[in-house]
Amino acid sequence: MQQQSLFPDEAPPFFKKQLPLAEAEKVAEELKRELDPYCMEIVIAGSIRRRRPIVHDIDLVCLSTNLPALILKLQAMGCNYGGKKLARFIYKEVQVDVYFATLDTMATLTLIRTGSKENNVRLCSIARNKGMKLHADGSGLFRIEAQGCEGKEVLIARSSEEAIYEALELEFEQPWERG
Repeated sequence: MQQQSLFPDEAPPFFKKQLPLAEAEKVAEELKRELDPYCMEIVIAGSIRRRRPIVHDIDLVCLSTNLPALILKLQAMGCNYGGKKLARFIYKEVQVDVYFATLDTMATLTLIRTGSKENNVRLCSIARNKGMKLHADGSGLFRIEAQGCEGKEVLIARSSEEAIYEALELEFEQPWERG
């Protein structure tokens, strides 16, 4: 299913600039201040949250208080690509991905968008081996219960990153411990 576009154009060209962590943090914090009036909560995720020494893009997870106003602000900042869940644009020569969260998806989306990719694959594999499914869209961790020939998903965790680790019977890892 293709994401419905809230922006007029196609995806911008793939763009990854290498930045030292301290420089990326400055740009991300500046961007966060710009978007803060439109959001209840903004988390700087991705490699910045994991404290990687070199950063290639900025990932923000935003819980908006006024999504239409946030989208207008992003467009005014040069964003012309996105949909209901994501906006992508170049800000100060750095690719930025803004993920739109809800109260229900904020914690899981923060976990997934913090990464690393390898950690996400590991968590999803552990979940699958336990008869669960961790949804990358942020909806949470679900137990798969057999129901005839079909499986029914029952929500078991999404209130916090810690709750998801606990439900998977794992010791919580701080973002910088996730690779």
